[in-house]
Amino acid sequence: MSLLISFSHLISRTFLLDFLYLFSVQIAQQVKLNKEFFSLDPATGLDGKIYGLPLYGGTDALFYNPKLFEEAGLDPNKPPKTWAELQEYAKKLTKPEKGQYGMGIYGKTVHAVRIMHYMSNAGANGDILRLNRKKNNSWDILVNSPASLKAWQYLRKFVDDKSIPPNTVELTYPDLISLFAQGKVAMLTTGPWGIATIKAANPNIEFRVALHPTPDGKPPKLRTAPLITVISKRSKNPNEAYTFLKYLTIQIGAEMAGKGYGVLTQTAANTPQVKNNPMMKVFADQQKYAYFSAQELLLAEWLKCKDQAWGPAWEGMLMGSVSPKEAVNQAAKRIKEILGDKGNLIYPVK
Repeated sequence: MSLLISFSHLISRTFLLDFLYLFSVQIAQQVKLNKEFFSLDPATGLDGKIYGLPLYGGTDALFYNPKLFEEAGLDPNKPPKTWAELQEYAKKLTKPEKGQYGMGIYGKTVHAVRIMHYMSNAGANGDILRLNRKKNNSWDILVNSPASLKAWQYLRKFVDDKSIPPNTVELTYPDLISLFAQGKVAMLTTGPWGIATIKAANPNIEFRVALHPTPDGKPPKLRTAPLITVISKRSKNPNEAYTFLKYLTIQIGAEMAGKGYGVLTQTAANTPQVKNNPMMKVFADQQKYAYFSAQELLLAEWLKCKDQAWGPAWEGMLMGSVSPKEAVNQAAKRIKEILGDKGNLIYPVK
């Protein structure tokens, strides 16, 4: 028996860790798949072992409107690569008299992933939480690290420049997709699924995809959260289940990649649907530098941390009621309260 599960549906359950150990086999010991799968990282497990294979998922990239680029005097063949360029482009693409804004960020639906991409590229310890195996599998709280703060301070600039919609704090993900599809937002970041979503909202819109900007323009280090397949420890036919799992994640996964579900394997990256699609090729290139986010797989309190700590701090910063530094410290303090002894405050909360 094999089990197809999405860890995002399990993280709110207190038995998550028991579930992982109870219903798993050490897949990495059966066959070496590290060359086939991008980001098949043992570091995500509590004990450094791989317990499952990813079926679909992906990173975020920069989506942009080439027509609006041309109207603003920007070369659509040269999308922004650095944070400074992204900020400058956003200002040039903003025309409030037309209801047009350069960059799209949303705040109503807390989706920490989008902001984590900026944090992970801002320097060492740019993250929300990190598993500490050397300290009883507790969690180092990094949301208020210098790197994380740098990312929040950068994103705050879009508020100060007024290059994002004035009602950003109220926007949900569907709202932002709709604005982009209408040509009201010139740039946003989202995953490969955004391709079909945007086309469904407006089949006639022209848009392109580029690598996620980083502070210095180097290849981005991005978090990925795929749907994971595992095998039950109770299985009477583990070898057969494993054969099916390989077929499902490699062969079927490659077919799904061509439809915008993310490029997680070499097989998927080499399919015509990906190689001949400039948008999907961007995601294939980015996946080489991606990493799995352990807190979403292993931390039962993750949703609570995101909703009760991250969300209020992020919204407060967007509205200007707190500074970026106050926001990240507020988030760190609340995460510590939620995790108790499981959370380690690495940076002082002032």
